[in-house]
Amino acid sequence: YKKYPNLHFQRGNLFSLMGNAKSAMDEYREELKSHPDNVNAVLALGNENLKAKNLDEALRLFSDAMRLAPKSGEPRQLAGYVQFLKKDYDAAVALLLSAVELDPGNPTGYKRLGAALRGQGANDKAREAFRKYLDLFPDAPDRAEFENLL
Repeated sequence: YKKYPNLHFQRGNLFSLMGNAKSAMDEYREELKSHPDNVNAVLALGNENLKAKNLDEALRLFSDAMRLAPKSGEPRQLAGYVQFLKKDYDAAVALLLSAVELDPGNPTGYKRLGAALRGQGANDKAREAFRKYLDLFPDAPDRAEFENLL
């Protein structure tokens, strides 16, 4: 369906919302066959792999998204989160710092940066990142948890 870009991407989103990860991934892959530069489909497929704990595949996809959208913070933020989950805190911090530089209004980037900095043992810098997270997202559902860390 080359004439209908995003058709499989949208179907993938619907399957993802229904909790059908396998069908969602199949649809995202189908979208990427026709439109390999669809950053949203790459990110969505990466997120499905992340949810399925396929960290290496998720990281590969987020790296592809970084190449496709070098000025976007989201792929870096997601890749940094994967590195955090893999306990590679140095790589996580580097990616997350570049993500918040590209997208300074995204609270999730600061939240994840703070967690990665804590993993490195840089607690003062982690507190700064958590403060920024709470400043950007004052109604965060986990606000009390992060206030305790400050």
